[in-house]
Parts: sequence; structure tokens; C-alpha cells
Amino acid sequence: MKKIREMTGESVNLGIRYEDEVIIVNTINGEFYQLQTTLLPVSPLYCSGIGKLFLSECDDKYLEYYFSELPARTINTITDFLTFKEHQRKIINSGISIDNEEYEYGLSCYAVPIYNKKRN
Repeated sequence: MKKIREMTGESVNLGIRYEDEVIIVNTINGEFYQLQTTLLPVSPLYCSGIGKLFLSECDDKYLEYYFSELPARTINTITDFLTFKEHQRKIINSGISIDNEEYEYGLSCYAVPIYNKKRN
């Protein structure tokens, strides 16, 4: 995390999934931290880079249920199954999930997974 922060100057978060939320368990603040001072260490899966990474590994049955009734946080928030399916393909192909002002205006995130050695 420190190396990424040094390379980018941006804040770096480590998050885990707990039910339908992402919990940030560690953060290294970037050079311009002022925007994030109001953010909670918990966010919904559907509007965060880390959360969409977790959702990209879910099957269609779960995703249809999950995306059945979600409120938009911004005009960019993905709240429907079919739109997410397009993003899911991009996430799977690139290994990168992007939050493009979907959680909060002015805030964008790139997320990549960390797998343990046992993952196939």
C-alpha cells in the first residue's frame, strides 16, 4: 500500500466485504486528503470501486436480486443489473474496478483484487 501511495500520491485503501458492504480496514492517506474527511469507513458494494470488485465475482441470480432496488447516490451510480453486467465484463477482463464519482461527486477510485495463494 505504501508503494502505491508513493507512486501515485493518492490515498490507498484496503477493504473487505462484510455482507453487502465494504469495510475499509486500513488507509494510507494521499497528498490531498481533504476531500475524504467526511467519508465513512463503510460503503455499499454497488457504488465503490472495491465493492464492485466483489460484486464482479457474483453470479447473475445474486446480482439480479442485489440490483433490484438500489438508490442512486450520484447521477453516475450504477443501480441496475444490466448496466452492472457491462461493467462486470470490463472488471473481469481488466482486473480493475473503477468508481467514477458513483459514491460521491469529485471522488474516483481504482480497485484491484488481492488474492491469497490458495485461489485457483
